[in-house]
Amino acid sequence: IVKVSLDGGMNWFDTAELYGWGKSEESLSQALKKLNIEKNSTIIATKWWPVFRIASSIKKTINERLNNLGGYPITLHQVHMPFGFSSVEKEMNAMADLVEEEKIKCVGVSNFNEAQMIRAYETLEKRGIHLASNQVEYSILNRKIESNGVLERAKELGVSIIAYSPLAQGLVSGKFHDKPTLIKKRMRWHRYMKMQKQFSKENLLKS
Repeated sequence: IVKVSLDGGMNWFDTAELYGWGKSEESLSQALKKLNIEKNSTIIATKWWPVFRIASSIKKTINERLNNLGGYPITLHQVHMPFGFSSVEKEMNAMADLVEEEKIKCVGVSNFNEAQMIRAYETLEKRGIHLASNQVEYSILNRKIESNGVLERAKELGVSIIAYSPLAQGLVSGKFHDKPTLIKKRMRWHRYMKMQKQFSKENLLKS
């Protein structure tokens, strides 16, 4: 997959601590090494998982992120969800420390609403650092950021929107229309989350 991506002209890879608790990061670095990819020729984004944690965990776990990536630098480090025990401000200050320590290059957030994104932006600006991005779900079947203020505010602040699930977990690709039984084979985690509604008959017809 990594080779096909690189051959197709893609050099940006998004991973996270939560994805296999580091296994995704390790697999990515192993693939890049096997392909003899230079360490500064790709852009790697990863994420810190905040649930049941405080902001100090960001700095305590950064070496684990770097070790898993096997020497490939972290271009973008993101707060995965706005659900930590610490405030947005404390989390952003911890991220800013990592930038100043040259352990990461840029700071981003993920799944932040408009107000949370503004708080993150303003906190980083005080440290002379720009909030690089907000990674949110965005597809033709989920266009909420166009109406809830996130997209408009991001444009005003110069914050890039990174869309995840742009194919709505494969729904808009059409594969479930041809083989609807595939829905039942999806991971249980996805079947019982909000994706259950997304894969409704109504949305299948809509897509």
